[in-house]
Amino acid sequence: MPINMRKFLIISGLSVVLAIQLSAGLGLANNNSISSVSWDKLNLTTTQKAKIKVLDLEWERSSRNLIEKISHDKEQLKALLESPFATEAEIRDLQKRILLNQQELRYRAMNNFLQKRKVLTLCQKKKLHKMLSR
Repeated sequence: MPINMRKFLIISGLSVVLAIQLSAGLGLANNNSISSVSWDKLNLTTTQKAKIKVLDLEWERSSRNLIEKISHDKEQLKALLESPFATEAEIRDLQKRILLNQQELRYRAMNNFLQKRKVLTLCQKKKLHKMLSR
């Protein structure tokens, strides 16, 4: 393969990686406001605090493995894109796996948020809405 073509493929591949990372960042931007909710500002009862703490622990447990997989796969994708021997199918399969895992992570984050929201009273939900609208 000519050097110019190899450079083109590497640059194109790195562009894909950057696009994936950017789109993932933008996709999580919507959940970022959700994940950065200051639940303490909602004047939670002791029972509510305990339930939310349990949900936080469940989130940490369930998301850790998936986050590690995504990170590992991104490193693998970068290596494949830099390799002159990687096939298009390998690259596409890995990219697809990353995207599916990112989608699953966003789904879990939203599910966790919705579970926390169930714990709130109507008044607290209204306050939460105002917090998220800012």
